Amino acid sequence: MRDVIEACQKAAKEHKPAGVMEHIAQDFRDHGGNRRDTLKAILIREMMANRKLGIYITTNEIKVAGAEATADLKVVVTGSGGIIPERMDGMKINLKLRETDGKWTIYFAEWR
Repeated sequence: MRDVIEACQKAAKEHKPAGVMEHIAQDFRDHGGNRRDTLKAILIREMMANRKLGIYITTNEIKVAGAEATADLKVVVTGSGGIIPERMDGMKINLKLRETDGKWTIYFAEWR
């Protein structure tokens, strides 16, 4: 699971939405009922609005039960059009992941 989280973080910082989406399950839903395509649109919008993205993640807890897992994260995201960050947001994110054919994917996310 840590590899999935780190891969998503790296892809987002590098403005590669496809790199994030390869770790998102086809049946993904978030706490508001948004689906995978909406998540992709949100990622693209944020990447276009911020030439530079900083994403800092602290993993509070990861629990694994067979082919299912949860990850509780604290995340700070910064964004800017230049060198100095102009925007910053902090949130707690709860992820639910499942393993299928040896690959972990995120199928649910809640942020607050």
